[in-house]
Amino acid sequence: MENYSLLMGVAAVMKMAVEMAAVSMEKPSGHFPARQRAGTEIPVPRILASRWRLWKVCEAVLPIEIEHDSPRVTEYNEEASRKALEDDVDALDEARDEVLSRVTKYQQDLKNYHSRRLRPRSFQVGDLVLRLNQERTEKLESPWLGPYVVTEVIDGGAYRIKDKKTGVPEKNPWNVAQLRRFYA
Repeated sequence: MENYSLLMGVAAVMKMAVEMAAVSMEKPSGHFPARQRAGTEIPVPRILASRWRLWKVCEAVLPIEIEHDSPRVTEYNEEASRKALEDDVDALDEARDEVLSRVTKYQQDLKNYHSRRLRPRSFQVGDLVLRLNQERTEKLESPWLGPYVVTEVIDGGAYRIKDKKTGVPEKNPWNVAQLRRFYA
């Protein structure tokens, strides 16, 4: 009798823990906490509309239920359980595809939000620019090399440059993302 009450106590604690987890998982705030504190609330879509769709809570079968043939154990149908498991696996694939499409849309919206303030950069032939140092070895080393002179403008935001001091042209064109205007 002592073991039975211990098992029932453990089952009750587990059930309370599962219920507490369910309450905390059901109501997402819809915003990043950092965004709320900053005062600029950016809504976050519910990527996982229901986490229970991907993870279902089920109670464990206690040894006492097996020993005394509880209705849960006697009415267990292996074929129906296997069919339900296959259905859950199929639903999981569909849910995963839905989540992937929502994540992709969210990332596109976030990219559009951050890139709406960007100003397009372009350089003309003869402009002085700095190029990004691709081979930085020291922590406090400057990330920019130069100055360089733009010698050719290539479609798609690429530029050919040459060193201003030596006049030696770079062998590869550089993208506008790796160039910055140099003010002399």
